[in-house]
Amino acid sequence: MRIAIVIGISNYKSIQPLPACAKDRDSIVNFLNATKKYDSILVLKGDGKSCHEDKQELVTFLKNHQGNKVEELLFYFSGHGDFDGTEFYYIWSDFDRDKKRQTSLQNEEVDTLLKNLNPEITFKIIDACHSGISYVKDADSISAYIKSNKNGFNKCYFLFSSQADQSSYASEEFSFFTKAFISSFRLNSGDIIRYKDIIDSISDEFDNRSYQKPYFVIQADFTEVYCEITENLISTLGKADSGKKDEDSSVDHRDKLKEAIQKEAERYITKEDAIIKVNSLNESSELINEGHEIWSYYTKALSFNKNYDGLPLFDQLLLWLQKNEKELFIEIKTVERIIKVPYPELSDDVKGKTNASRQSVKSQLHVARRIPNFPIKLISTVEFEFNSIVIQLLPKYPNLPKEEIYLIPLISKTQMKVFYARATYIEQSWGEYKIVLDNFKWNYIAFDLKPFEPVNQIKDKIIGPISIEILEDLRRKFLGLNTDSTITE
Repeated sequence: MRIAIVIGISNYKSIQPLPACAKDRDSIVNFLNATKKYDSILVLKGDGKSCHEDKQELVTFLKNHQGNKVEELLFYFSGHGDFDGTEFYYIWSDFDRDKKRQTSLQNEEVDTLLKNLNPEITFKIIDACHSGISYVKDADSISAYIKSNKNGFNKCYFLFSSQADQSSYASEEFSFFTKAFISSFRLNSGDIIRYKDIIDSISDEFDNRSYQKPYFVIQADFTEVYCEITENLISTLGKADSGKKDEDSSVDHRDKLKEAIQKEAERYITKEDAIIKVNSLNESSELINEGHEIWSYYTKALSFNKNYDGLPLFDQLLLWLQKNEKELFIEIKTVERIIKVPYPELSDDVKGKTNASRQSVKSQLHVARRIPNFPIKLISTVEFEFNSIVIQLLPKYPNLPKEEIYLIPLISKTQMKVFYARATYIEQSWGEYKIVLDNFKWNYIAFDLKPFEPVNQIKDKIIGPISIEILEDLRRKFLGLNTDSTITE
């Protein structure tokens, strides 16, 4: 048998509504019915029900199919989504930031429930924004996360609407990604369509949209057929478009260009508003969650600094910014630097000489290399009350290490990227500490500036997870435990 789960949530109590998502959901349900391949379809709308109630309905639906041979399981979601660096959350209509896990559906939970049915093919279509987190050295942490989640499935095709630090866009009528998915069947010229054909069609549709690039994970051999292209299916797709022409032919190019510019312009923020948002961090006493368990073991000391002096491995961050960042309002000062290039491998005739002669040859083979634009200083071209934040976690007990959290907010007209890192210091003598650089790395998380709530977002997505990470390290060290990630923040 083949079963499907379709979730589309438009109305939210505490965050921006998404009118297109209800239409996405209804279009997908009509489309699935027209394929005539699904024996059972569960539809969740989030309207009038709590996340808890919908979770129970989802669990009951899947339990009813346990023991059946499931040839295909389709999971579709359209609505708000959030990725915190370790887990992806499907945001529900009653979402409450202080009850994030209770008012959203975790992807890990979804995957576990789906795997219980052992479907031959799992087909996931996720049309949601990713509030992506990325390592400075590895800008694809969400890619690794998504790939890791295919483990345990037999065959799978996962379709995600956008990359780590991108939004997924929609008009009032539809979400662009869902529209591209449905259009792939109408545009197909054959009698059958493979899962890979669907992916190819969506990829072609988004080739010229740099602001949104879908992401795909495949664990299959590309031969699997999704469905037949029947007259009934084509007729249903035609009815879905009735009353208005296709997006590409309904307006002329000038109107389309204006619409695209206006849509993109909605993301922009004024300089004054951007400065207020950044400076609000300096004025807030809520950046630290006073009730967090971490403060049972540490006391805190915050400093807001006008410079970046003393930040660990700051030269690596500078090099990364110089290479990768073109949109942020920053200036990187450079100098010409001369370095010595290691001498080349000695030839056989040189190797035959005496040690003294060989050392003489080595010294002559050093080559000076000129680096014309070596980065030495970072300057924010927008002036804030501070440029970096250092949060010190000072141990209350003599057998604990000192911890520090570093935050650097940098902005463009549309985004704030907060570069951050955690550093552990071990005590070499009483009151004398040395940083441990073995696992030190700079990370960043990108926020759209317009809806951005600096204090809550940074507390929830950076400081909270790092605090949990520190607690887990303490539990491993003192209790020998591998803790899970469900500690209350």
